[in-house]
Amino acid sequence: MPIGHYDGFGLAKEKELVDLRYSLSVFKNYLKKKQMYVKINGRMFHVIGGIGLSHTAVNVTGADVKAGDLATVDISPLMVNPRIERIYK
Repeated sequence: MPIGHYDGFGLAKEKELVDLRYSLSVFKNYLKKKQMYVKINGRMFHVIGGIGLSHTAVNVTGADVKAGDLATVDISPLMVNPRIERIYK
C-alpha cells in the first residue's frame, strides 16, 4: 500500500524520558511491538514486515482484494504529514 511513516502511519507521540522506570517501560513496549492492522473492504488485515517511509506490506492472502480497493488505517492526527489533504465528515 502507498502509505507509510511519511504519512504518519505507525508513528506515535512518545513522552519524554523522565525517569528510569518510565525508560524501562518504553523499552519493554518496544520489544513487544504492537501488531498493526489495515482495514480493506471492511475486513482487518495484518501489516507484515516493517512500515516503510512511503509503503506498507499487508497480508491479503486468500482475500478478494484488488488494486484500487478502499483501505483505512488508524493514524494519530498529531502525526499526519501537513501535506496530506484533510477530509472531514
